[in-house]
Parts: sequence; C-alpha cells; structure tokens
Amino acid sequence: MTESTAIQRIDVVVTPAAQKDVPSIREIECDAFSSPWSEDSLSKLVDANSGSFALVARSATTGEALGYVGVLQAVDQADITNIAVLHAYRGLGVGRALITSLFDTCRERGILTLFLEAREGNLPAIALYSHNGFVVSGRRRGYYQDTGEDAVLFAKEITSI
Repeated sequence: MTESTAIQRIDVVVTPAAQKDVPSIREIECDAFSSPWSEDSLSKLVDANSGSFALVARSATTGEALGYVGVLQAVDQADITNIAVLHAYRGLGVGRALITSLFDTCRERGILTLFLEAREGNLPAIALYSHNGFVVSGRRRGYYQDTGEDAVLFAKEITSI
C-alpha cells in the first residue's frame, strides 16, 4: 500500500519590510545561507531611500516572519539580492507568495526587468524561478567562493506577466 502525501500550504501575508523587520530578516538569512548578510547590510537594503527595498512574508495566523526578498532597483531594472524562506516553511508556498507580491511591487515601481542568480545545485530555487517565468540568461563560473559552485543567471521581463 502506498502512502498518499498531501501538499500543505500556509497562508501568508506579504508586506514591505521596515527597519523593525531587520532582526527577523537576519534570522531568516542565518537559517537559509552559509554566508548570511550582516544586520547592517540588511538595514541598508530595507532603507527606503537607498534605491533598494525588501518584502517580508509572514504567517497570516501568527505574524511570524517566514521569508523575505530583497531587491536593488536601478531605474527600470532590478536585481533580486536575496530570496530566502526559513527551512521549516519551504515547500509550503511562501516563496511563491513572495515572488507574486514582488511582481506586483515591480509593476508599481516601474520595474520592467528582474535579474537574479542561483547556485547551480539549488534545484528547488531553480524550479521556483523557472515556474514563475524566469529564464536562464547566463552563468558565472565558480561564483560561490565557499563551494566553487557556478551561479545560474536568470532574467524576467515584468511586462510579460
């Protein structure tokens, strides 16, 4: 007899990040990455006057920060600096909610093209990006210093959404 597994989802609310969110974002960074950004760097990312912004995904029931996306905007283009979800909440729709909200925010801010890179071995992230219309645009050989892994570069035209 085979066991049936239902795909769980969690209800999230995505909002613009504020300075008060920086400690929670730092916790997500430390949980998600082997080389997390410093609290100071994250504070600058969240600073509305810096040309960058971040969105935070929270549990709709508890308010706990579950994930975030950081973006550096340059006129009508933007780079996703980081997108991260706490390990315990991966695969539950948090990343998808962040990307959907990010596309809406990009339209509001006049961003036409988004760029990002992912570790070539991060297959769940690559699947998420591909499923949401990002296309491979290049590769950076040996980009990640901690492992020597290549970075796969992606681009997404926002106007095609």
